[in-house]
Amino acid sequence: MFSDIATYPNPAFLDYRGKVVNEMKEKLGLSEWNIADNIVKAYNSDKTEKAFCAYNRIGYSLLNPETNNLFSDKFNKHIRGLVSNEYFENEFTIKRIGVRLRTMKQTELSLKDLVLKFKNIILHEKFVDGINDCQDYEDIGFNINLKDEVGFYNIGFGPMEKKQAREFFKEVNENLIPEVGIFFDVDYFVKEDFNLKDHKIFGLVKNLENKCYYRRDQFIKIIEEV
Repeated sequence: MFSDIATYPNPAFLDYRGKVVNEMKEKLGLSEWNIADNIVKAYNSDKTEKAFCAYNRIGYSLLNPETNNLFSDKFNKHIRGLVSNEYFENEFTIKRIGVRLRTMKQTELSLKDLVLKFKNIILHEKFVDGINDCQDYEDIGFNINLKDEVGFYNIGFGPMEKKQAREFFKEVNENLIPEVGIFFDVDYFVKEDFNLKDHKIFGLVKNLENKCYYRRDQFIKIIEEV
């Protein structure tokens, strides 16, 4: 799971890159760091936890959170650490904040059978009849853009084999990736101008995190029940 905050450019940040990366290391307990021209990063030794800050973006990622609220708790700690220091006096103004979840739901079906299941769930019979000259369905996937009371969300999902999934989970232990499963990519975001120091950001991150899990589980239930 990872989160990305897009801000209006703040070039004053570039004068404090060393202090920013030290703050991220201390607050999150991360041992490794990197400073580039426009961005600073802190991360642990196996890169399963990462934080970054740039003149126009702030982000955090955590691989396989142990609980549903661990990600938002740590990301909010990252934000609190940044805004509590003097080098953020030239305040960052947010224009977009999002949380993204990528996950695999294991299935006992073969890839071929799972593709056929998806075809029968989502494709209307008239659509299927219209391309009946195709001998077989090699793969199938769907992307949906929606909006609810929290924000906008894009969800992509479909059958996937381990070989392809490894492209999306490069830092995940290979033994934890199922041979065949349903891949979900849920991106929840809000477009709204407000200050990074506004305390509503903490509740918003938690809401976006919870919504990612909720939408994933909602679609899993629908697929399993059909």
